[in-house]
Amino acid sequence: MVNPITIISSRFLASNPLDLSIIRNPFTLTRGNYTVTDADGRVMFEVQGSLFSLVSRRVLLDAAGTPILTLQRQLWHLPFRWEWDVYKGDSKEKIFSAIRSPYIPYKTSLNVFLGCNTKQNVCDFKVEGSWFNQSCTIYAQDGTTTVAKMQKNHSVESIALGKDRFDVTVYPNVDYAFIVALVVILDQSKTRFQCVEEILGQGIQFNEALQYTIEKHDATASGSPLPLQPLSFLTHQTRLKHIESREVNPEANNMPSAPLIPTSSNEIEEEENSSSP
Repeated sequence: MVNPITIISSRFLASNPLDLSIIRNPFTLTRGNYTVTDADGRVMFEVQGSLFSLVSRRVLLDAAGTPILTLQRQLWHLPFRWEWDVYKGDSKEKIFSAIRSPYIPYKTSLNVFLGCNTKQNVCDFKVEGSWFNQSCTIYAQDGTTTVAKMQKNHSVESIALGKDRFDVTVYPNVDYAFIVALVVILDQSKTRFQCVEEILGQGIQFNEALQYTIEKHDATASGSPLPLQPLSFLTHQTRLKHIESREVNPEANNMPSAPLIPTSSNEIEEEENSSSP
């Protein structure tokens, strides 16, 4: 049992563990619209986003439609560092900041600093988790006291309707409006890091295509066997056959070709699973 943690308001404290579902609505003009319900399906909060906002402005509303928090991403930041500032209601009173830095692929990490922590030498809360498991744990300052946990739901309904649903358990006497804001920021930050990952993946594929074209040209000119195509050229269904052909024909592995670098988180996950005992 932790001491009461009030960040937004004491009215968002529960004496027992509180289960919430945070659902990102699919068919909206922005990616930032969420509905938050309790275990009985009652709407607790809604998050509304601005379509034309350079700072990805989001507003957390209570069940009555009253603005509780305003979330917005800092427009100017260091490369691969995303910082969100959270304000009380629609005012300029900063409640906390959440910073994701540095860029660690496929790793979830947020450092949270309260508004009074101006030096930001030590974070007040920390979010740690994994993109592969699509889960995270929120810790207090000491890094060992858990205040909430989140797990992405993969139910048939969520998949069929195209809704991303995050199941959150908030520990007793922890401000659950604060936890909801952190999960929304985490989801928004992950989306932006996925965009970076896609750009990096496209760069790798371009490099592989260039190397393959040069090697193919050289092989044709010299009458040598043509190099094997990089895995990024192939569909998922033909990659296994391609790998098997390399295992059956060891000489193919000695031919120069572009480095085989996974270009997506799914490929990396499959590679790790296949290599594990």
